[in-house]
Amino acid sequence: MAVNENLGTGWSVGNIFAVLKGMELFPRVIQGEPDEPLQLIALNDTVSDLNFGCLYDPDGSDRLRHLAMVCIIPAAHLTEDDVKRIDARLPMATAFLERGAVWVYAELNTTINFTQAFFTAQVEFYLTDMRTALQLMTMGSQMSMEPAEVMVGLARRRGPSAPMIQALANMEQAPQQLTSTPVEPQKTYSARNVCPKCNGSGKGLFGRCRACKGTGLARG
Repeated sequence: MAVNENLGTGWSVGNIFAVLKGMELFPRVIQGEPDEPLQLIALNDTVSDLNFGCLYDPDGSDRLRHLAMVCIIPAAHLTEDDVKRIDARLPMATAFLERGAVWVYAELNTTINFTQAFFTAQVEFYLTDMRTALQLMTMGSQMSMEPAEVMVGLARRRGPSAPMIQALANMEQAPQQLTSTPVEPQKTYSARNVCPKCNGSGKGLFGRCRACKGTGLARG
């Protein structure tokens, strides 16, 4: 087999093994079939308890070409359409059904020079897809949206005053932009005449305050 001319430097079995060991994925080398070029570094993900592996094609000495990751998850209950929906949710890996199991497969980029940080990032992307596939196989690829509907209802009823909505809120502007924004003059209504919902601003969550119809005054 010809040497891959697009292979970056530093992609060696030793470098890959060291990074996988440092990530606590418990690597161990598995000898391939005599008539097949691929070798396997077997791995285990303690987060999901899934066994998976790093496939490579030796290119003489310690170099390699063709680097991929694969996990085989039993799924006798899934159909081709189920797995296609799972596959559509994975940004890096691809998922396909083979003999009653879902294969989660990804090829890693070896066209740039090897660094520990880059290889670690690629493995972490694959781990995320592998764990996501497992979750989707358990719960299905469709979301119920029930928690989202509850939160949307809460936001519409109580707005930013709800503690959970406050905890999830993010600033719409950078702090320096907020400090440089001119402050509107305060209205001179007496406390008893000010709308308690908008505190006299006349503004609500989605436009004008509904309680005072944008006047800022309490309604009798």
